[in-house]
Amino acid sequence: MDNIAGNIVKRLRKEAKITQSELATNIGLTRRMICAIELGESQPTMMQLKAFSSYFGVSTDYLIFGVESIKPAERELLTLIKEDSGLMQSLMCALTAKKNVLNRLAA
Repeated sequence: MDNIAGNIVKRLRKEAKITQSELATNIGLTRRMICAIELGESQPTMMQLKAFSSYFGVSTDYLIFGVESIKPAERELLTLIKEDSGLMQSLMCALTAKKNVLNRLAA
């Protein structure tokens, strides 16, 4: 069985210059589970994939298939938006307003 997710997790972890123990602590897994995933002894669950995805700022598609569905520039923009709580709040308000308008037009 392919170990795409494990290989990608290992590469991302090494690029982030963190240990398996640090990654495990940061996403709520054990070091042994990280090791097993990286070695292909265990396949990550969907919840684990989501945790890796969120932590490393990549899509679950990238972890599963090795193909990024979001362009690097889009990922960088999303990261910047998430880090700016004021901007995030403004965008969420704009999205809610747009949904309200569309719902009223559809009624």
